[in-house]
Amino acid sequence: MQSILTHQKKILIAPLDWGLGHATRCIPLISSFLNAGHIVHVAANQSIRTLLQTEFPELIFHDLPGYNIRYSAQKWMLPFTILKQVPQIVQAIRNEQSWLNLFLQRNAYDLIVSDNRYGFYHHSVKSVIITHQLQILVPQSILLQKILNVFNHRLLNHFKECWVADYETDSMSGKLSAKSIHIPIKYLGNLSRFKGLPEQTKKYDIIVILSGPEPQRTLLEEEILKQVKALPYKTIVVRGKPSEDNKIRSYSPTINIINHLQANELEMMIQSSEIIICRSGYSTMMDLIKLNRHALFIPTPGQTEQEYLAEYFSHKKWGMYSPQETLHLENLIQAFQTYPFEKYPNWNLYQYETLLEELG
Repeated sequence: MQSILTHQKKILIAPLDWGLGHATRCIPLISSFLNAGHIVHVAANQSIRTLLQTEFPELIFHDLPGYNIRYSAQKWMLPFTILKQVPQIVQAIRNEQSWLNLFLQRNAYDLIVSDNRYGFYHHSVKSVIITHQLQILVPQSILLQKILNVFNHRLLNHFKECWVADYETDSMSGKLSAKSIHIPIKYLGNLSRFKGLPEQTKKYDIIVILSGPEPQRTLLEEEILKQVKALPYKTIVVRGKPSEDNKIRSYSPTINIINHLQANELEMMIQSSEIIICRSGYSTMMDLIKLNRHALFIPTPGQTEQEYLAEYFSHKKWGMYSPQETLHLENLIQAFQTYPFEKYPNWNLYQYETLLEELG
């Protein structure tokens, strides 16, 4: 790949810690910057640092506190649980703004890249924000949706540019990425950490990929293990816990469990599994598109973005989905095996490399 920037640049990247997807979709960008000879530093909390260090052990990391968002155990409680944490989120945005102001008094950078951290920008350094959610959806309340989007757009407009992890046409995220802000927008396309390996010789019937904030991550893990244990399928469960050891353990005669896999290992594991079960997180969906694979999606209860994406992919016949509350894996797996999935559009999966060449 040719040089992305005219001269060597020093770049600071800060992914949000709301799940692991914000960090994983930064992986192809970090790789592109490093391949072009640029210097990359990462500002993140421990969970994000642990994940990215396995992929880039040579990087310099700076400790930046996360938002530490938690979900509720009941779907109906999630809006209230998030609402209760709004002061904490607002304070986290202020804190990261103060952190960056002090940090830049001692350190110089040519480019700041924030993945959905709204306070991570500076007036004296070109600051861009990565997102795919230009529109926040609140199906239960149009008024609340309008209020949240005014707030969202005001925060996005603090940056010099917005890099959207999607395509301007044939969108991967549907109406989530519709234009709505005043600053320049660049559509980066698919930001998958995977290389696009072909399918491998089958090792597992099912791979379960868990992710997202607690306690919903654990609740889904427990429910899936209970149901799969009664089924005759060889299964691997990837727990999505990069801070813990990564040894494969036997849970039952047909089920293995591992806490975390590096990107190349996870890609190989997916491509050697027949059926994929996962959350409908956007980064996970981009990974599946890169691999040309379909999945059974189980959106996090009450998380409207994941619920919308699961329905959107189902409508396009790019996947199947089930609410967590009515999950019945035996029936779903049987239906999945004969489901008439549609092909993905012919997207340029490396569009971000071309657009990054425009940076100067």
